[in-house]
Amino acid sequence: TKRDCLARSAEFFDPAGIWEPWKLQLKIKLSKMNDISWDEPMTNELKESWVNVFTQFTKLENLQAPRTVVPMDADTKSMRMICLSDAAENAIGAAIYVGFRLKDGSYSCQLLTAKSKMASHTIPRNELCGILLMAELAYIAKNASPFPPHEIIYATDSTIAMSWSSNPNIKLKQFV
Repeated sequence: TKRDCLARSAEFFDPAGIWEPWKLQLKIKLSKMNDISWDEPMTNELKESWVNVFTQFTKLENLQAPRTVVPMDADTKSMRMICLSDAAENAIGAAIYVGFRLKDGSYSCQLLTAKSKMASHTIPRNELCGILLMAELAYIAKNASPFPPHEIIYATDSTIAMSWSSNPNIKLKQFV
């Protein structure tokens, strides 16, 4: 039932957002069940789809993610945050990576956190919501970090949303 699928999805605890791409798949699949009541049995096609998803997730139990993003040979004064956002028709997402200059002059790069949300606006507006999600996530990560970032890089692939958010001279609509 829909209730069973939601209960299984809620078992997937990931506060840092390391497994966010998989969690987003669950969110999208759950949103396709909005017209089904909570205890109504699923169709065989839908049931098979969920069994395949949960089979994939049981394989994730053996995956591990490093608990630290600071390499042993890192210069902690050279931390840079790379903040990314993207959106599609149904969802928005943001990810924060951190990098440190290493003793050999190269940089490390590690996922710090990520977050996704379901969205139902136009794609340009979803892209703007993605930028907002990225900015909020970056603010939290920056304030929670024991090392002040030397550099923060914000990136998105939407030129429309980028021009909306970076043009202080044009008065735009309230949402923008």
